[in-house]
Amino acid sequence: MKPLNFDNSPCSPTSSNCVIWGGPDLPCINLCKGDSITDVVEKLATELCGILDILNISAYDLTCFNLVNCAPQTFTDLINFLIVKICELENIPSTPSIPDGSTGCPTECIITVAPCFVVGSATTMSLTNYAIAIGEKVCAIIDTNALQQIAINDLDTRVTTLENAPAPIIPTLEVTLTQTLPSIPSLSGTQPVETVVQSYINQIWFPYVAVTGDSGLLSTSISNQTVSATDLSKVNPAAQMSAQYAGLWTTPTATIAGTLNNVWACIKDLRDGSVTVSGLDTTTINMTVTGGPAYVVSADLIPQAPSIADTATVNLSVGVGPTYTLTADVIVPGAMSASSTPSNLSLETPSSSINLIGDGVVQLLTELYDEDNAYNPATGVWSCPATGRYNLNFYVHLSKPGVGFTSGMVIAGIVSSTSAGYYVVSSATLNQVTQFVDITGTALGLDLTVGAQLQLNILNLSDVAYTATAGDVARLSIQKVK
Repeated sequence: MKPLNFDNSPCSPTSSNCVIWGGPDLPCINLCKGDSITDVVEKLATELCGILDILNISAYDLTCFNLVNCAPQTFTDLINFLIVKICELENIPSTPSIPDGSTGCPTECIITVAPCFVVGSATTMSLTNYAIAIGEKVCAIIDTNALQQIAINDLDTRVTTLENAPAPIIPTLEVTLTQTLPSIPSLSGTQPVETVVQSYINQIWFPYVAVTGDSGLLSTSISNQTVSATDLSKVNPAAQMSAQYAGLWTTPTATIAGTLNNVWACIKDLRDGSVTVSGLDTTTINMTVTGGPAYVVSADLIPQAPSIADTATVNLSVGVGPTYTLTADVIVPGAMSASSTPSNLSLETPSSSINLIGDGVVQLLTELYDEDNAYNPATGVWSCPATGRYNLNFYVHLSKPGVGFTSGMVIAGIVSSTSAGYYVVSSATLNQVTQFVDITGTALGLDLTVGAQLQLNILNLSDVAYTATAGDVARLSIQKVK
């Protein structure tokens, strides 16, 4: 806001916006201590204008009274005119309320007063008292207007005084530099904060970010570290990087400083780590490495024995050359035996959808011996190593201490793992309480082809579920006889 007397010499221009009201709060006009004088004057002027509008006789429409030359000229005349009219209206009722001992209307008439004149629960008043109360209200308004005019005059004097006061001097914030900046080469004295901040941001910070990248790029660079704390050191392959370079290696790495520490550790590890050059021999080449740091690598061909192929019944071998000796050994029929505690057996209900023993639980047994390495303990499957004739045998012992088996049956057998076929099956029928179930099965001289897959299954069709119990056993034996 430019003061109106800005160019009026010798007055010292001061904006009323820079002067605050130091008086008390005036809730009736929403004026608070600390408001600018501009706001104070504006609120008082607004209030005064409102009162002047109320007191303006020309704002009231009195045409309904058909007044020609006797219209009220002042606000006081208007109030008196309205009082007279009210008194005339109060005399209209045929039986007005007249107090005992009174002289009657119009002075002693009891009339209903406006809400602002109600005192307690009394809503009526004599016409005389009502006129006096209205007059007092009008006088109070006039007195208030006079007080407000005094306050406005006082504020106007204060504003004039403030406008004539010298303009306030705002100190310049400064900072003392301990190093030079590109645009401020001198270190002597102090510099304005605005100059220092602009020089730092434009000539130092922006170029710095352009070279190093912003925080997002730096975070990505940190996450791209390829050597982890658990990687083994080149200097000491038995130690992890975080242990070999404890104190230098930073874990976890969340800053560029930490990542740089790890980079230095990797560089040191590469410089200090010894280089070993070795040759990997093959079945036909013998590699030799000598010397260093200029290494010499030589290769010698290994003489190869004649190619031979074993059969299902003959094992061929070749002695050491260059004069090779060929020997043939007849393969003794192989054998396999595996045994373990039976697996848990849930209850199964006989139905047309159950393939009986083929739907039993596969037993995963521990090898006792396996001359052909044909049994897989992880799957419970024995794969026929060679076409021939075999004897198959199994034994199952189950127990249910304290509860026992009551009814139904338990079936066990050696079955195909790739089809619905079976080789030997046996069962135990339960018709009375028993704590033990024993099942055996034997098949002699079965012809099997190479690759045939067998497994031992158990199917629980009794009245109780079986839980693996120490001392119980499931055993599978296979013997090649021809």
